[in-house]
Amino acid sequence: MQIIRYHGYPAEEHHTVTQDGYILTLHRIPHGKTGIIARPAILLQHGLLSSSFDFLSLLPEKSLSYFLADSGYDVWIGNNRGNLYSNSHVKYSWFDERFWNFTFDEMARFDTHALVDYILNTTTNQTGIYVVGHSQA
Repeated sequence: MQIIRYHGYPAEEHHTVTQDGYILTLHRIPHGKTGIIARPAILLQHGLLSSSFDFLSLLPEKSLSYFLADSGYDVWIGNNRGNLYSNSHVKYSWFDERFWNFTFDEMARFDTHALVDYILNTTTNQTGIYVVGHSQA
């Protein structure tokens, strides 16, 4: 979040819970530096062993997330279970081995569904969103 604000963009942090109890964090850049333009929401989803930081670490002129925000998109950057930003569960601690009892199947089935539903329920007048994913393999 600090890096988004450091580059002069508005930043928000949101949380949603998957059907199987993982608490996921989304980072949002609701619009670019030029203000609000009515464009759809877009979810950027990181790849294997990564996080939302992958979409934020480059300078704005080289970063997809900032480019999309400056183009008027409502940019949401998701985090799958088990990474630095999504390390909580409603029942299990990070140190409980049951927390780590998941596969890529659960990430696809539960995490993506929870992230998309949260975005659709949070944004107004959206009947769908764009999703850009990075390979998990």
